[in-house]
Amino acid sequence: MNGTRKPVFLVIGAGAGIGATTAARFAAGGYHAVLARRSDKEGLERAVSRIEQAGGSASGILLMRARMARLKRWSTR
Repeated sequence: MNGTRKPVFLVIGAGAGIGATTAARFAAGGYHAVLARRSDKEGLERAVSRIEQAGGSASGILLMRARMARLKRWSTR
């Protein structure tokens, strides 16, 4: 990172449909989008990849496998 911080937008239930579209719009507006969902790791990765290919900043997390340290790390970006 270049020393500047982006605001973070967390979408729970993301990875496809409305959640992925919402995350993409916030990423296009300068936010770092964190997409979270319980399953479908491949779908989550595709949604994050589409945002990054469009020039946005995003990361994804599967909530069933998340650890508090990972969530805290993403919340401080």
